[in-house]
Amino acid sequence: MAHGCLAPFRILRVIAISRPPEVPGTPGTLVVMNHQSVWDIPIMIWLVKDNFVRIVTRARYVRRYLPTVSKMVMLFGFPVVNPGFQGRELRRSLLEMKSAARKDDAPLGIFPEGTRTKDGEIGEFRTAGMKVLLRARPWTVHALVSDGLWRQAKVKHLVASPEAVSARVEHAGVFEWSDPRADADPFIDGIRRRMVEKLHEMRRAA
Repeated sequence: MAHGCLAPFRILRVIAISRPPEVPGTPGTLVVMNHQSVWDIPIMIWLVKDNFVRIVTRARYVRRYLPTVSKMVMLFGFPVVNPGFQGRELRRSLLEMKSAARKDDAPLGIFPEGTRTKDGEIGEFRTAGMKVLLRARPWTVHALVSDGLWRQAKVKHLVASPEAVSARVEHAGVFEWSDPRADADPFIDGIRRRMVEKLHEMRRAA
């Protein structure tokens, strides 16, 4: 379905994705990616090889209809979080996400910024969701960096674009998380630093 979501725009030369990396679809794989566009969801699914990735998704993508993206959320059973939850609702949501992470044989994905960037830079991470996942089990974390779609963050922006939008997705690194009891903050900070460095490297090379 991710291929179907992207294909019309690639055929019409609205999106051109260069050198996409492949991520193994093995259990215990966690995919972390910066968030520039609504298209990041199908792009992440497209990059995972031989499996589908279940992406931690904000509740608004379930409530609001977004072409194909809303369908993927429901079809694949994405873990859904609501940043507006408080107290008991928040605890229940986080426990459900932790349980899914422990049991799931499919890779999981997360956009730790929590919302799309407005300027193309990598924002501060909202770490609560990522910490829950890291406490659930050991992971092999694949950090990906995308660039090029932040000015066309929505479907209407792409359709109105007078020329093809060139997007790049590259690996920032692979990080092993072996002890779910360890302090996750330094680990998360290290991933974010490397992703910021990678984004700057990509722009210098462009």
